[in-house]
Amino acid sequence: MPKTILVVENEPLLLKFLSRILTKAGYRVLAASTAEEALRIEANFEGEIDVLLTALTLPRLSGTGLAEKLEWKRGLPVMLASSLTEASTIADNHNWHYLDKPFDISTCLATIKTALDDGKGPSS
Repeated sequence: MPKTILVVENEPLLLKFLSRILTKAGYRVLAASTAEEALRIEANFEGEIDVLLTALTLPRLSGTGLAEKLEWKRGLPVMLASSLTEASTIADNHNWHYLDKPFDISTCLATIKTALDDGKGPSS
């Protein structure tokens, strides 16, 4: 069974690109453009979500707020993606993984692998 990644990105082209790349890499992708949509997807998804990949800056509820809710609920590894300089510190303070935007595909895939391997996911 492929690992499932919940991707939350409010930039439509980046969300579509990430979904396509991650699907080609063998992951099941659940895509959302807002934190609220991601929470609805998570609440209705019957399988395991293995990693949350979220943008920091989202409308209304931030990626940080979303990550805190889902990490607490499911024990999810979190990947925070942002170009803001303070995002790295936020990720470090929460023991989350950080992706500096813009990132390349190999860096994204390597960070996902690290997040899956770090033993903090639902199956640990």
